[in-house]
Amino acid sequence: MGYLTNYTTAAYENGDDELYKDIELLYEGLFKEDLHIWNNVLVSSGSGSVKWYDHDIDMTKLSEKYPTVKFVLDGEGEEQGDVWKKIFLGGRMKYLLAELVWPDENLVEWV
Repeated sequence: MGYLTNYTTAAYENGDDELYKDIELLYEGLFKEDLHIWNNVLVSSGSGSVKWYDHDIDMTKLSEKYPTVKFVLDGEGEEQGDVWKKIFLGGRMKYLLAELVWPDENLVEWV
């Protein structure tokens, strides 16, 4: 079986045809069908839930090839609350987990 995740990717640079093609080749063409430029950013939602276990390795290699391009990979796993963002730049990665935070009840109005 395996764990499924929905992915969205963004490259913060217009890039050239080679960058565009390299993003299209990620995980068997996951981003090929929806890759477009929006506000000078290459953006794509993946074409469905997949088991892309090596996404860290693949994205790190891509960011090494394009060291000045900031890549952002968003993931939403099949379990509730499994939402994260990974940022890649120059072969390095930042890993951000979403946090669910309750508001201060003293700041909420009674209804």
